[in-house]
Amino acid sequence: MLVIKLAGLVGVGLAVFGRGRWAPTAALARGLGWVAVARLTGDALSVPTAVAAIVAVLVVVGVTLRERGHDAHGRRV
Repeated sequence: MLVIKLAGLVGVGLAVFGRGRWAPTAALARGLGWVAVARLTGDALSVPTAVAAIVAVLVVVGVTLRERGHDAHGRRV
């Protein structure tokens, strides 16, 4: 789960410093989504890891949405 948390932190950083760009968020969400599916349906069953991946996706998407509402100077638009 440490790697999932690290991926989530990287995603939040990319969302903040990339001013809410969708491409990194979509790529990270897709990857973490596959981790969640694999942990819920595969041989390496791990519900806590799947839940952590889903939460990380939701947090990164939420931060991206929030950052898209700011201009280059950090002001709300």
